[in-house]
Amino acid sequence: MTLLHGGVLGCLLLTVALAADDPPKPDETKDKEEKAARMEHMKQAAKGYDIALASDEAKKLVLTEEPLLRFDDQVTGVVDGTLFVWLLDDQPVATASVWIRKTGHEFHEFQSLAAGALTASNQGQPKWTPAQPGIERKLAPIAQPPAATAVGRLVQMRTFAREYTATVTARANDQQVLRLLPQPVYRYSQPGGAVADGAIFAYCKGTNPEVLLLVEAVKDGKKLEWNYAFARMTSRECDARRDDKVVWSALLTRKELPTDPYFNVVQRYKGPGTKVNPAPDKNR
Repeated sequence: MTLLHGGVLGCLLLTVALAADDPPKPDETKDKEEKAARMEHMKQAAKGYDIALASDEAKKLVLTEEPLLRFDDQVTGVVDGTLFVWLLDDQPVATASVWIRKTGHEFHEFQSLAAGALTASNQGQPKWTPAQPGIERKLAPIAQPPAATAVGRLVQMRTFAREYTATVTARANDQQVLRLLPQPVYRYSQPGGAVADGAIFAYCKGTNPEVLLLVEAVKDGKKLEWNYAFARMTSRECDARRDDKVVWSALLTRKELPTDPYFNVVQRYKGPGTKVNPAPDKNR
């Protein structure tokens, strides 16, 4: 190395070292703090719900400590959002997206994954009471039986999810193909129970989960077989196709009822970065 080269290298290293010591800009610090505060706000919003089986309210669902996914959606004005799941005996039974729209509204978007009725309350007040099963599990068209190992089963489940295309339709002639996240957002099993292995996959508009797919290796006597089910996470019309054939669909919902398996609790957002005088929300 020549003296000149050594001097240039020394200057570069000194510049990098000084840059590393530069404090973050005030706006960057504020954005980071506000983002962390919004996360805590959304986590507390999810924790505010008590969900149980309607047939036995002593069987309360357990919320996962952390959200499965964090997202935004600039097209529809979602500033920040999180996807949560509630479990019973380690199996997902209900899910919800808690998200904030730039209009100043906060959504708690519920979807039942249960085989029966549920009841959900917030501060003792009933909020969501789906009276019907949330999803329909079907025998999955997977040629090979579930593999003997968890790694092998994950490969099978990911391959199965890629065989489907999910779409969402905002309005006539405005259909969008959703993006499948390559890894499941949640993996689960029931030791000694009916589900030996399961995974939830998300089909997203950007990072916004609009359709969920559950794939499960379930016990049938002494053998395992594959089941699957789709679930909506949007009020818009959506469907799933395999070989260009629609295998599942959900219609546009203009106003859900608390007794529906899919339901939105909408309220004014009062968390970090609260907007003043929010406009009416016309873009659900």
